[in-house]
Amino acid sequence: MSFKLGIFESIPDSFLKNLQEVVETVDLVGKEVYLIENEVDEMDGVLIKSTIRVNEDFLNVYKNLRVVIRAGTGLDNIDLDLLARRGVRLISAPAANAESTAEFVLLQILCLTRNMFQAIESVRSRNFNRDVLMGVDLQTQTIGIIGFGNVGQILARKLNLFGVNVLCSDHDLSKREVAEKCGATFYEQLGDLLELSDVISLNASLNEFSRDLLGPGEFAQMKRGVKIVNSARASLINNRALLEALESGIVASCAVDVLDPEPPFYNPLEMTQYAHTLLDHPAVFVTPHIGASTEQAQNKIGREIVAALTAYLGKQSK
Repeated sequence: MSFKLGIFESIPDSFLKNLQEVVETVDLVGKEVYLIENEVDEMDGVLIKSTIRVNEDFLNVYKNLRVVIRAGTGLDNIDLDLLARRGVRLISAPAANAESTAEFVLLQILCLTRNMFQAIESVRSRNFNRDVLMGVDLQTQTIGIIGFGNVGQILARKLNLFGVNVLCSDHDLSKREVAEKCGATFYEQLGDLLELSDVISLNASLNEFSRDLLGPGEFAQMKRGVKIVNSARASLINNRALLEALESGIVASCAVDVLDPEPPFYNPLEMTQYAHTLLDHPAVFVTPHIGASTEQAQNKIGREIVAALTAYLGKQSK
């Protein structure tokens, strides 16, 4: 059965090669999704990550889609109800990059507690004054994990190895039992976790209930000098409230791997023009959404997606 798949966001060569053994692929990376001529009607499926939004406008252009592939974690950029109504199949790999992302979050936490970002910039400026870079031992910190899914659970187990006091909170109260197995104390009320944590890591999924999960009221409940890590979704934090908390000293430093809107990853000219209020703040350290950027994670995503797509095509041919 002939099947044409549009690739809108970059994937490793090995992943692409495996896809090409199953379907015909079309390279659309960096192209404007609504301005592609002569390809739209022929497209049976599309592969996206986090920058393309699959909404009504998108599906009104790509009217013949049968499959949307999300190569990664998080479905907040996809209108799932609309896909269901249109009969479009969603293929994703929701847990494939959890280990890699949890390792990255741990790295961010370590960098904040040891002032590693400031140290690197200081040395680049030929300033070797180490006295102003005093950090804290990780084992002395209470770390609160907001969102206790795959990444949060793996992170908790890793933090246990450092002797850290781990707290967690999740809207799904059944995670209480999971938390106990992971060596974390579960808090039903988010405010209790905020009051006790020295470091807060956001690992929740983004939905209508979690948008602006940390706003002015939540920052007011935090310890003065708290450190924030966000490798999940930028919109979990109210940006203005974060900036105000940084200026007031409630938040000492912040490491984020996600911005809203996402940077133009595939357009060099637009990259130079991209602006965001967090980019130039001296206490905010931004990385370009690389939490799952390891060979192992991407290969696992590729294997799971190719297997799911192969199974789907096999059923369609019967």
